[in-house]
Amino acid sequence: MLNAKLSTPLRIAFFNRLLESGDGLDDDLLKKLLDDKEDGVKALALGEAYERKIHGIEERAAQAVRLEDAPEVAKQAILSIGKRRPKRLIDFWRSRSGQEGIDPEVWLDLYYAIIESKDPQVQSSVASFAARPQNLYDLALRGGDPQAGEGVFRGQGACLQCHKMNGDGGEQGPDLSLVGKRLGRGKLMESIVNPSAEITPGYGLSTVVLKNGEAHSGRLASESPEAVHLVALDGKKMNFNRTEVTQVTPPISAMPPMGQILSPADLRDLIAYLESTRSNRLVPSSLKHGD
Repeated sequence: MLNAKLSTPLRIAFFNRLLESGDGLDDDLLKKLLDDKEDGVKALALGEAYERKIHGIEERAAQAVRLEDAPEVAKQAILSIGKRRPKRLIDFWRSRSGQEGIDPEVWLDLYYAIIESKDPQVQSSVASFAARPQNLYDLALRGGDPQAGEGVFRGQGACLQCHKMNGDGGEQGPDLSLVGKRLGRGKLMESIVNPSAEITPGYGLSTVVLKNGEAHSGRLASESPEAVHLVALDGKKMNFNRTEVTQVTPPISAMPPMGQILSPADLRDLIAYLESTRSNRLVPSSLKHGD
């Protein structure tokens, strides 16, 4: 457990195995791990030390929450404190942006700990805040796990149905391979929860009504004084001479407001993943596996 040359996942596996063995992880070793250089190991140690009520751990956990430790450790501290002293979460919440504030990367985790508390007074402390969805979106603008976000992108978000990522995916929406270079987190959030607010030219969904009464819907690829070009959902291209057209409806996004589908935690991870395309820091799993 103390061998820093081993990988963090392996050390975490050892940690859990020692816990399973009963008395394999003694208090002295646990105290050493509280100062470990690896955040994952340190977070586990804090959680276990809190369960054992190791001397001084209450204050240690509070310090971890108040901008004095890495987000991963702060998240564990929030969970631990929430189980035993849920009303302390109210103090953290009210002072989150003060002089002794809380890292914005864990504000959403703090919010979740509060609403999942079994104490009605604790839950009610965020009732007015939660009534406005934009507040929750704001909490999701910091932090997040890019790898978990890739899972959202490819899974419940179903983003690949309409968007390409590094050559993989559909064509009904803009290519997102380098979207992190073009948009900051605020704009990424807006494009996800309110996709019709600003539509990328060539990707709005419109209906073209012809003089003969026919109506055709699809992606408005382009239009000019001479012609209108649509791309149907099945990929079929349709070209109409402007003299045939009586109406072209204003383009709207074919993408649903994803804030109604994804949780704030999923949104945070998804934005972290999309932001990672800024410098190609994250290689999608499909490429890692040679698909």
